[in-house]
This record gives sequence, C-alpha cells and structure tokens, in this order.
Amino acid sequence: MANVNVILDAASVQIVDTASTVNPNAYRVNSPIGEITLAATKAAYESYFNVAGGAGTSLSLPAATIWFLYVKNLDAVANLTIQFQAAGGSLNSSANSEILTPGGVKIYANASEGAGGISAITLISSVGNTAAEILLAA
Repeated sequence: MANVNVILDAASVQIVDTASTVNPNAYRVNSPIGEITLAATKAAYESYFNVAGGAGTSLSLPAATIWFLYVKNLDAVANLTIQFQAAGGSLNSSANSEILTPGGVKIYANASEGAGGISAITLISSVGNTAAEILLAA
C-alpha cells in the first residue's frame, strides 16, 4: 500500500531563441510535462551524496526495483557517470552509460509500477570525490 507520493510537477520543456533580432527570447518549443505522480511505498533522499572516482559508488536502493530516480551533479568541474541496470537486465558498462556534466540532471519517472524500473545504480566521478543530490523511490 502506498504511503508516499513522489511528484514531478510544474516542469516544462522549452527552447528559447536568444539570438533572434525580430523576436528576442521567443519560445520555439514550450511543452508542459504536466504532473507525474508515483504512489510509492519507500523513498530515499540525500542532499549531498559523496560519489567516488575509480570503481564508483553503488547506491543502496530503497527496494529491489525503483520507479523514480533523480540525480543532480552538484560539482562545478567533475562529471558523473550513471550506470544503471534495468529491471531484468544487466548493468550498463561505463562506455554505454550516461554522463552528467556539472549541474546536469537525470530524471527517470514512471507513474506506475507495471513495467520497467531500475534494479541497480552505480555512480562514478571523473575526479576523486564528487557531490550529488539523489532521490530514489519505489
């Protein structure tokens, strides 16, 4: 039974033309995402999680499969590699993983627990230790 709602709200995807001399800052795309709500039973949040370089840091998930992932790279210079394992699959290699540059954000949000999900996550810093903000929910 769900006892926590994880909500992605008031987000939109926008492309703004900053170079136009006719209509500066005109929206080329303004697509609201709307609200995505996951009725979750478990969640974990770290406002300042220390990520190691080298082999990286495996995250302790709040459940065997999570349905919501938010990671923000808080470092000013280092990159973060996000290796994740889709439920029922295998862990992506570093070469096939996403990279978050400084200030970058990764969001994976499912509104239901019917299909998909993530069953393992490893974060790898490009230099020594790097801080990240993390929210995981199932």
